[in-house]
Amino acid sequence: MTPQVTTEDEIRQLLAIAMSYDNRKPGSATVMAWHEAARRARWTFPEAREAILNHYASSTEWLMPGHVTAAIRTTRSQPPTRAQLPVSPITPANPDRVRAVIRDLAARLGWVARRASPQDAAALGYACPYCHAAAGRRCTRQLARGHRRGQYVEIRDLHPSRVELARADQEGQQ
Repeated sequence: MTPQVTTEDEIRQLLAIAMSYDNRKPGSATVMAWHEAARRARWTFPEAREAILNHYASSTEWLMPGHVTAAIRTTRSQPPTRAQLPVSPITPANPDRVRAVIRDLAARLGWVARRASPQDAAALGYACPYCHAAAGRRCTRQLARGHRRGQYVEIRDLHPSRVELARADQEGQQ
């Protein structure tokens, strides 16, 4: 809950700001009228002060409580700026916990984590004769459709010719 302008001292401070711009001479009746307007519209001192300063920065009109209320309502209807958003005191998630949640989600969605076989790991040590991927790099294919047409993307499995090359080379060494 935001604090409300409830004291006459705060109203006097606001009227003093207005007085410095337009030479008004507020009396006790003016203070009471502004205090009642502030109570009804639930002004806070910082909001009202900012509304008064903004009013005189862009207008030559005589400032009335309705101007302040309208400016405060306009400001309150705007989304907060990034600087005004509260900073979360929560510490970042534990990486182990994140991995566990992702693993659980993958299992629920039916995603199967494919582990590279020892043959695939050995085949990565060879250049692919099909796609010409360098040793240590995954095999690729060229996209034929869509907005990424012509781009090369890694594929999940290795090309069979690469795996056969690695297998034949290992059998030849034995």
